This record gives sequence, structure tokens and C-alpha cells, in this order.
Amino acid sequence: VKAGKLRLVGVTTPRRMPQFPDVPTVSESGLPGFEFNSWFAMMAPAGTPQPILEYLSAEGAKALAHPEGREKLNAQGLTPRGTTPDDLGKAMRVQLTRYGDLIRQNGITAEYRMSSRTW
Repeated sequence: VKAGKLRLVGVTTPRRMPQFPDVPTVSESGLPGFEFNSWFAMMAPAGTPQPILEYLSAEGAKALAHPEGREKLNAQGLTPRGTTPDDLGKAMRVQLTRYGDLIRQNGITAEYRMSSRTW
């Protein structure tokens, strides 16, 4: 994008991205309410003791606060936010509910096609 070989016409986040402040959101561009976020998260197995979860969360927050790490993530078009395990769980439930509703309302189904190739 910065080299001029690719032109961004919109971002799918709810707000403009700091890396591309002049690029409008898809919502601003004519699809009000449109939002599609991808995210990365550190997970632990169910039943992990709370003190371990708190330690991992604190260490993750420290890593995301490190200027060099933030700079590298920003250079890849990522916006590191960091959150608590509870907030992540809430956000995941909201997102999964929204996508599930969208899939049901539009009758979207999975397709499976067998390849003619033999392995």
C-alpha cells in the first residue's frame, strides 16, 4: 500500500485505522454498521487456575505495551489492543452471535466438493 502498488478503498474495522487514517471505513463508504474484525489471542485450556490466567494476561499486556513490539505489529497493519480474559470472552461471544445470526438470516450453508484428483 505504502509503495503505491495497491490502493486501499476501505477498512472493515469500526473506526479508521491509525496506519491508514485517510482510508474510510466500509461503514462510512455506504454500508452502515458493517464491521469485520480479525483478532489474535492467547488461549489456555479450560480449567486453568485463575492465578495462571492472570499471570499470562499480565505478561501479554506487558509484551503489547513494548514500543518495539507495537511498532512491528503496526507495520503489519495490526492494532494491538490487549484486553482481559473476561473482555475477550465477551467480545468473542458477541462476534460469534453476530456471525451466526448473519449466516442463519441469509441461509448460508457449507458446501463440500470432492476433488476429482486422486491422492
